[in-house]
Amino acid sequence: MQQINARTKSYDAIVSIECYHGRMNVTTSGSTGLDKLKAVFFLGLTCNLTTFTGCAVTWIVMAKNGWVSGIWQTAITVLSFIPIFMADAINNYTIGRIRLENDKGWDDVQISVQGRQIVARYYQFFRILSIIPAYLLAAAMIASFGSDESTIQTLKMAFLLAFSIHFYRCYWLLRRHISTRLPSFGGRRLLGRSMIIASIFTFWFLYFWKLPAQPFSLSQIFGSGLLYFLISAALQPLPTRYSLTRPGRPIAKGNFFKVEIIDDEQLNSLPGAAEINDSLRQPFSDAQFSAVANIRLPLIALPLFQSWGQLLISDDKKVLLLLLACEPHKGIHRTLISLQSGKYIITTDFGAQQAKFPGNVDYHLHERKNASTELLLQHNNRISELAEEFPAQPWQHLETIIKSVIAFLESENVRTRSSGTANGVISNEGAAR
Repeated sequence: MQQINARTKSYDAIVSIECYHGRMNVTTSGSTGLDKLKAVFFLGLTCNLTTFTGCAVTWIVMAKNGWVSGIWQTAITVLSFIPIFMADAINNYTIGRIRLENDKGWDDVQISVQGRQIVARYYQFFRILSIIPAYLLAAAMIASFGSDESTIQTLKMAFLLAFSIHFYRCYWLLRRHISTRLPSFGGRRLLGRSMIIASIFTFWFLYFWKLPAQPFSLSQIFGSGLLYFLISAALQPLPTRYSLTRPGRPIAKGNFFKVEIIDDEQLNSLPGAAEINDSLRQPFSDAQFSAVANIRLPLIALPLFQSWGQLLISDDKKVLLLLLACEPHKGIHRTLISLQSGKYIITTDFGAQQAKFPGNVDYHLHERKNASTELLLQHNNRISELAEEFPAQPWQHLETIIKSVIAFLESENVRTRSSGTANGVISNEGAAR
């Protein structure tokens, strides 16, 4: 329960409080933040229904067979089974959270679009894969009170088989759909992590298998259940935006602030993508802009939030065009980027005049009602023939801009704290309200 609440609090922090390395205001409206808070809170509650059900069934079986005498002794025995059922609750929360984000169009859990859709589509199947091993483990322990060795060993073997399938499902999700967005969660690190978990489980199961056919002690039930709970939690990490960007996570943070290339199907599944149409692109096509790729990346002005859309480039390779939908605001915003004299010249209709940026970013805001031709004209007036050409795959330049903004905002927050001025820095999130 504590781990589920901890994960819920991590999510709440990103949508309901001023939190980005100490001081950034969230731009979502109060009602949106409250809706998210309610949804995640009730998800945490419903994830424990199988825990309550498992405890109730355990009580009924124990009492009906007379294996434990006295209400207090029965209660204590049932409570020792809680970690086993909580292991399933952890799994339930993880895939339930991913399904919830798919239904709501959120992007806090860092998983590929396709992975989010697969979890939503096969949610019930994944739940069965999680429930069965937890209940088989509990059944084997309950059966020990009946001292029927053949039944106990059969349940243990069934548990091993069910857990092996569940183990592979967790590994597959991490490798195929989480590590694609966060490389630090895949590769050798994932393989090493999986081998350690498998080794710990194997040693414990050998001990569990050799236990005699007699009632397990409360310490054996609770200790084994607690280990199974920890193994289940380790099998399904939940990399959320807040957990990845909190202080002390430089590796994960580096992976979080990357540009992701997505296909048409993935883009079309995201909210607002349908607004990026030929009519919107036409003024830029007339100006000889061509499509490069569909992308997903943190917002330049608000890096804690994700955006998605299309990247285009001018025929002389000196101007990048981003047509993006995003989480904080509805509608498509247009951003033009050039590199000149070591400085990124950005002209956009998203942001605020008060927002601050590092010295290598010259950020100029236009009203969204302005025509695309006017936006392009204003940008061209800000650059000269000295503007540099971008490579065919300009991802690194976009990531450099984002990381520069992050580093700048972090340093500004530190400076504000050290100077003791509460209002010395206007955060980009606060300015964009």
